[in-house]
Amino acid sequence: MKSRDGNAKRGRGLQTEFWYPATDKALDMPTAKFSQYLGLETCKDPEDALNKSNAGNAIGGYRDGITIEELDDPSRTTWMTNAVRDAPFRKGPNENKKKWPLVEKMQIEQT
Repeated sequence: MKSRDGNAKRGRGLQTEFWYPATDKALDMPTAKFSQYLGLETCKDPEDALNKSNAGNAIGGYRDGITIEELDDPSRTTWMTNAVRDAPFRKGPNENKKKWPLVEKMQIEQT
């Protein structure tokens, strides 16, 4: 598969987020930043992509003129989350019952 610029080696990034039950260790981990949901690391030019993300009409539903930097800054943001990236997986309440099969599959693939 080729990217939009025709580079077959780069491909097209598709950031996929999985939310899952985490252990209590996640409570002491830093929360995710808005910019982490933009998938900038997959862009050909991350700086250009960030500039486009800061365009006046790029962030729908927020106030005019808001920037990604403001959303990332805990002292100024209006975007609240308690999501934590790479938090440790919580085991199911009964290990014999597969309560979270997708999470279990992800754990197997990560090891």
